Amino acid sequence: MVERVKYPRTPHLPWPPGISGDDILLDSLQHLEKLNDVVVTEKLDGEYMFARHSIFYNRCKKLDLEPAPVLYRGQGDEAQIRACWRNVSSYGDEQEGYVVRNAGAFLFAEFKKPVAKYVRADHVTTTKHWKRAAVVANQLVK
Repeated sequence: MVERVKYPRTPHLPWPPGISGDDILLDSLQHLEKLNDVVVTEKLDGEYMFARHSIFYNRCKKLDLEPAPVLYRGQGDEAQIRACWRNVSSYGDEQEGYVVRNAGAFLFAEFKKPVAKYVRADHVTTTKHWKRAAVVANQLVK
């Protein structure tokens, strides 16, 4: 039997405005800045794009699994990583944030070093958890 492992919490970059008291912060960018190949992707509010979680998407290509748009790929450079905040999502009016990670392989045990996220202030816009709320379908691009 295969043991199930919960996806670990992703630490926040040291500068995001959308952190709360129980969030994990990356101590520094030192590990990411040493990497020759990092990829920054848009942080989507749920991988399955059919329904709103907390952000409504109105420019979905399909209401299924959507790849996260790549915002930057290259050297682990703080200025380039910070520049990935664009405020507007590829799939809707609001960008939730972005995720930066080592573009290569890394061990699960090392997850908190090569992966971090940036989330906008007030990125949770609902009062009820999406699993307990009415299903509101996202919209396809017109």
